[in-house]
Amino acid sequence: MRIANRLLAFLAAVALAVVGVITVVEVIAERGFKSGPELVNWRRMLRWGQHNTWQALSVEIICGAIALIGLVLLLLQLRPRRPSRISLRAGDQNAVALTRRGLATTVRSAVLDVEGISAAKVIVRRTGISITAGTAAATQAEADSYTRPVRDAADEQLTALQLVHRPRTRVRVHPRRRQSED
Repeated sequence: MRIANRLLAFLAAVALAVVGVITVVEVIAERGFKSGPELVNWRRMLRWGQHNTWQALSVEIICGAIALIGLVLLLLQLRPRRPSRISLRAGDQNAVALTRRGLATTVRSAVLDVEGISAAKVIVRRTGISITAGTAAATQAEADSYTRPVRDAADEQLTALQLVHRPRTRVRVHPRRRQSED
């Protein structure tokens, strides 16, 4: 959402700058040189505005579209954002936080330290932490025996970090993938 906000702000700034430059050029052309419209035929728009009332269908459609766009933008901004930092408990009143990526990397490192785990993917979401680990086990039953050690390693790391709000952890362990025989 942060990228979309920046893009929308950039587009709005460019649009305002273009409108400002066009306005300056048109005012100078009209007042200074008495030459009339240079870039935009504003006289035609002025006549259109003078001949259409607020009750005209075209005016109502334009106003409705602008209001709808504004409402959509407002609702998008009111939606709660995903926190980019996760708060940690600190001994004093100083605020300490960890990024989502940093937390995922820390938990992933702890999971990879479990003997028998060869790969791990950790996703930190608002609702919790999802851990997907790969093992050298040949069957799913053998892989399931690694679930408890992986969960314990992740929980131990989360306890050591002293998070203010402890997320739920979901662990899935998969056996190795069989190599296709040629």
